[in-house]
Amino acid sequence: MIDCLGHNQTQTLMACEALQAPDCVERQISTNQEKFADLARKIPLEKIRLVMTCARGSSDHAASYGKYLIETRMAIPVSSAPPSIASLYQVSMNLKNVLFILVSQSGRSPDLVANAKWAKENGAFVLAFVNDINSPVAEQADMVISLEAGKEVSVAATKSFIASLAAFAQLVAGYCPDQTLATALPTLPEILQQSQTKDWTDFAPIFAASPSLLTIGRGVSYGVAQEAALKFKETSVLHAEAFSSAEVRHGPLGLLRDNMPFLVFSQNDECRKDLQTLASDLRQRGARVFWADQADDHAFALPVVPDLHPALAPIAAVSSFYQLANTVAFLRGYDPDKPKHLKKVTETV
Repeated sequence: MIDCLGHNQTQTLMACEALQAPDCVERQISTNQEKFADLARKIPLEKIRLVMTCARGSSDHAASYGKYLIETRMAIPVSSAPPSIASLYQVSMNLKNVLFILVSQSGRSPDLVANAKWAKENGAFVLAFVNDINSPVAEQADMVISLEAGKEVSVAATKSFIASLAAFAQLVAGYCPDQTLATALPTLPEILQQSQTKDWTDFAPIFAASPSLLTIGRGVSYGVAQEAALKFKETSVLHAEAFSSAEVRHGPLGLLRDNMPFLVFSQNDECRKDLQTLASDLRQRGARVFWADQADDHAFALPVVPDLHPALAPIAAVSSFYQLANTVAFLRGYDPDKPKHLKKVTETV
């Protein structure tokens, strides 16, 4: 385990904790293997009529990744539950045969605790992905999956986000009839180790000098694009917005200015062609496109681990991204461990 004490100016807690992700994911896969197998026995695939996710912030971006993975691999619809439906509106709802997945690093936000209780009372099976297995959310859940991220001190979540992505991948691998993901999943810790050697920081000055930027993804990479935009905002005070490659054409393209950075996350599945087409169009319109995928004709190709299962490629890419975000923050004069107006545990109702 990498020690986060005694870090220098650029080896912040954020950067150091991100480097711990391979160890966290290795523990997580081992710790929860039997639990996921037990879940599949308790709730067979054919008995799940709907999956609902409930989360905030980075955890909600992990849930976005999970939505695409569950819908494309398990063929079950996934809905994101607005926490206020339970915590404020207190609406009764038929949740029989619903798998309700709560995702939280701390497991302590009052609205998520209320949603765990609400989902159970309305007939759902509540599954909690949490880093603190003794938290109030965990106490309300029918089954708890420990993210095994260890103590995360930095306000900006890194290793717990990666662990949340891995939890969704492990969930789907246990249900999916296509065994390619189940076969690839045990290699994820090694993939994350490799991703940390893929250095994107040479491009940090371009991002740091820009007044705003867009992050783009589609399918399983969209949640990672959302996470990247959030990290730029919270650690660098840099305005960044995330869009699907399809949605960016419906209005947001009007934001494009000459030399504006676009950070595109892609993977080798049905979405890659559309992402490539958009990237080419953006370049022709004067944007600077940074391409987080395998070799392409992009001027700003970011190094990535090659030949990955498409479900694991976004997890590897965000691991490389965190070091870029850390460097951009310093170039803009900010300490990513001390983001303005933010705290580690955000309590909403």
